Amino acid sequence: MTPLPEVKAAAGTIEITWMAERIRAVVSRTHSSRDGGGTAEIALYRIREDGTMGHLEVCSLNLLSSPTKASLAKKMEGICNLEAMGTSWATIIEQVAILALKHVREGDPLQTLSTASPAQPPSYLLEPLLQRGQHTVIFGLGGTGKSYLAMMLGITVALPYPENHLGLWPGTTPTPVLYLDWETSYDALQWRLHKIRAGMQLEDVNLHYRRCALPLAADIEAVASAVIKTGAKLVIVDSLGPACDGSPLEAQVALDFFRSLRMLGNDVTSLIVAHTAKNGNDPKAEKTIFGSAFFTNAARKVYELKGDPEAGDDTIQVAVFDRKSNDAARAKPWGLTIAFEEDAVRFQRTEVAGMAQLSENLSYPQRIAHHLKLHGKVSLDELVDGLGLDKKALAPALSVMKARGQVVKLGDCYAMAAIN
Repeated sequence: MTPLPEVKAAAGTIEITWMAERIRAVVSRTHSSRDGGGTAEIALYRIREDGTMGHLEVCSLNLLSSPTKASLAKKMEGICNLEAMGTSWATIIEQVAILALKHVREGDPLQTLSTASPAQPPSYLLEPLLQRGQHTVIFGLGGTGKSYLAMMLGITVALPYPENHLGLWPGTTPTPVLYLDWETSYDALQWRLHKIRAGMQLEDVNLHYRRCALPLAADIEAVASAVIKTGAKLVIVDSLGPACDGSPLEAQVALDFFRSLRMLGNDVTSLIVAHTAKNGNDPKAEKTIFGSAFFTNAARKVYELKGDPEAGDDTIQVAVFDRKSNDAARAKPWGLTIAFEEDAVRFQRTEVAGMAQLSENLSYPQRIAHHLKLHGKVSLDELVDGLGLDKKALAPALSVMKARGQVVKLGDCYAMAAIN
């Protein structure tokens, strides 16, 4: 009797492996029919002694057609006889059909939401940016270091790298990361990885890489196969526009994009690099992801990167603004400096309030707190001069901070309250 095979499934792709017989079937492009049956593309392989795959056959299979299954089994017996293994291709093909039909008909299992059952708060692959099993988007204008940050976050998850200079908290075990690249090349990202490793003085790190040309929705089965093969728990999409199957401005394109990511499985987290809409050039307009509003609506977390034009030729300084967070309060803005050297790239978390132009994006209390931390006890007039703000606007902010216990008034001066 042929033992039950090992089965892995993601995004409509099923990998079925018979270890004793050293046979693997990859089932993809499954489609149901009105009569309750279905079709699928079946690729059959022989697993060699060294673990590599030897191709045997690829074909389309009607999963309920006995003659079609019998014909395929007969053909396979002529290619690779399994009698010595105590099984037959007829048995293998029938198990493939049963498992493929089960996948087509059932989908995800039915579950019950109940207060009588235990519940866990949201967990993070990289706290607080990457919520496990959810979609995070980072967007910004060109030149704000989005792809460098995405790779740095991937490295932080993959190692893991708790002392990452970004104030982020990865897990305690190495996590496979898959980098899906629509914009550059393997050589370019390999060089970038080496520069980040040198700049941050890291141990050796591996990121799985796949160059992409097709839209994600059209290529999802191949991507799912890569996820299964690598065991990736974080998928980086660089970048959103080229990964779309059509104009990003169309709602259906956005819905198809996220539907494809969702097909990768509940335990796969995605980090999506995106660009800013045209209103990004208008300092008074609210900044959004380029494309349909559904790119914001469907993501669980959205972060905007704003660059400081006064940073210098060899440095990128950005402020990271939390624009959306579904399951937690939005975080305060934080700063990031990316310094470029000939053979190295360094990352350092910085204060947004210390960035000349970006500090204007902070609230008055945030700007006041930074100034008081730097200069200690100051008068209201000194605070007005130091921040370049109107006294009528600062006075209410100081009153609120005093009521919250954040600042104290010492005579005619203000200072940060002592923290016990």
